[in-house]
Amino acid sequence: MALKNRVPASVREEYLDSLLQAENPREAARKLAGELEINFGAMWEWILRESQARAERWLPGPLFLRDLLQEEELQRVVALVEEDRTLATVHRLETLLRSCEASSDEIRDFVLSLPPDGAYDMVFETLISHPQTPLDLLFRLLREGRFEVSLCHRDGPAEWLEAVVRKMPQSSEAILGLAFSYLRDPDVPLERFLGFVREHRDCLQLRKWMADDFEPEVRDRDKLASARCLLAAEEQGIPPPL
Repeated sequence: MALKNRVPASVREEYLDSLLQAENPREAARKLAGELEINFGAMWEWILRESQARAERWLPGPLFLRDLLQEEELQRVVALVEEDRTLATVHRLETLLRSCEASSDEIRDFVLSLPPDGAYDMVFETLISHPQTPLDLLFRLLREGRFEVSLCHRDGPAEWLEAVVRKMPQSSEAILGLAFSYLRDPDVPLERFLGFVREHRDCLQLRKWMADDFEPEVRDRDKLASARCLLAAEEQGIPPPL
């Protein structure tokens, strides 16, 4: 049986809304494609295109945080994201948040206006990665245990990364970021860097990163070589030097 590789116009008109509103649009599309003898790949590609087009109509951009401070607009955006099970709207919102022109004060005011119980944190998670997000806000959110996924990936000065590692010691992203910061900083002595590597030697990604062949800046090579020797010695059961 040869499957149709294009979705007929009659199918598009009849089924688009029901597919987009389905609890699981992908499975609904798979079932319908089988019933109508249409290639599932073609069916799903069409649904994604339509969903993306709708998301762009609903959120045309550019996005201004001052508009989201209005409760009606905030609820509209949150509802669009939560109701779109294809995730096209959340991806559209992420794109707009990454590119929005906002000052540090505007980002602070908006984030602090969100429900303190974190109900909308996942919707606006991407905003935490915005380059204008102020450091004092990041520290506050870290203390409150909010936006943890983005905070783990957020780069910053050593004092910030140290705070993230203390709060989330299992965060391999923060451990890697701090290790790289220590490695590149000439003011961080070798002993401190080695102590950090020893403390987090169970972090698989740290060990893999240090084992990979790469050429750090010249001033970093002695630190890296010493840390590699330390890990190699401990793997062989050789006690570290006093």
